[in-house]
Amino acid sequence: MDKKLRKILYCSYEFRSSYQRGIYQFTKSMMDATCHLGYENYLLTQAREPSEIIQSLVDADHYVDNKFEELNAYIKFLLGNRNNFEICTSKSSNVDGFEYLSKLKGYVNSPLFYNSSHYSVLFPNCIGMTNIALDGFGENDIIFCSSPMTIKSNKHKVVQVVHDVMHLKDRSKWERYMYRRISAANFADKILTVSNHTRNEFLEFFPHLAERTSVIYQPVPVDEVLLKLSEDLTVQDQVLKKYRVKRGCYMYYVGALNAGKNIHRMVEAYHLATRGDLSRPLLLSGKVDQNYFSQHKVYNYLSSYEQPEKSKNVHLTGYVTDLEKLCLLRCCRAFVFPTLGEGFGIPVIEAQMCGAPVLTSNNTSLPEVVRGSALFINDPLNISELCNSIIKMWTDGKLCEILICRGNKNITRFLKYNFEQNVQKLLIY
Repeated sequence: MDKKLRKILYCSYEFRSSYQRGIYQFTKSMMDATCHLGYENYLLTQAREPSEIIQSLVDADHYVDNKFEELNAYIKFLLGNRNNFEICTSKSSNVDGFEYLSKLKGYVNSPLFYNSSHYSVLFPNCIGMTNIALDGFGENDIIFCSSPMTIKSNKHKVVQVVHDVMHLKDRSKWERYMYRRISAANFADKILTVSNHTRNEFLEFFPHLAERTSVIYQPVPVDEVLLKLSEDLTVQDQVLKKYRVKRGCYMYYVGALNAGKNIHRMVEAYHLATRGDLSRPLLLSGKVDQNYFSQHKVYNYLSSYEQPEKSKNVHLTGYVTDLEKLCLLRCCRAFVFPTLGEGFGIPVIEAQMCGAPVLTSNNTSLPEVVRGSALFINDPLNISELCNSIIKMWTDGKLCEILICRGNKNITRFLKYNFEQNVQKLLIY
């Protein structure tokens, strides 16, 4: 079949850019690539009717809150009834955080589908709602799952993406995620992982799936127009003024602000390395895990605009736009990313794309992604090592220049063109 006639139905538990950013960015990159390659992109939603599609996407957590509806879906599943799939080709205008909508040919609506996909984990022999056959979709068309979803189809190809297996290594979550992951993987015709490290870890749990499992790197998820605009010195100056920092006189972190990113050790090490020097702040951008911040007393290291006399040199920026983020990356002394583990490591390649020298952990996928173009922290749990590395980035200008040059070379591996070529190879089967 001509690839230009092929359709792809994208499925995920969450498509918002503000949540599960890695999943969102990878899926958006896939949509961009497949649209450019001539595929027709569709999005699976659980809207009750087409007029509620956007509502179901924007407020996915609260859209379905009717327990009777969930019970009804559960009963139908046990009876082996399939969901009804309604194809809607009318386009919707873009909504903030859903920029990929313009890449869609249309939507496939199936009320409570995401809820019912959980039931097949409990009843793996009852395929019911998971035995999908879509009108207008042929045997060469693809159901593309960005989240581990139990989807079985005898009529269409199923592709599952594995971003990491961190939940499987957490004993408290192992049972819940193992059954979901194994049921999703076993029904897939092809499994994509975002790094060789993730592939190797995945195959430790599921060695029988080796032949079906391939690697495809995430491209740099940067809007080319915004990237060009962020080069403008006037724009940069406006952003620096807003966040009260000077060019080259601060370090920057952007990403989730939670335990997995090692934030409490980073801010403690930074305070020690700079001795609280207010002229050399550390800016943190991302969603805060309030319980984690309170438990580890992270707020003790943060500045307070309400009480200037108690100012510290670590600042929470709050929400930053994509343009502001790019400008802050371009103008920082260094990008600091002492994470405890990554499936890929999007923030690192974003920083290198903007010409920032990178300080990051020597663990999980990062050595593979960075390839010697960053200063490594061998033990991110060691505050003393982290402190010394931060001092080195502040004092060794020559090192920073070398890392910038290496980063510029490394980033060519993650250009959109290379990603698109890999997508084309992987989806032709």
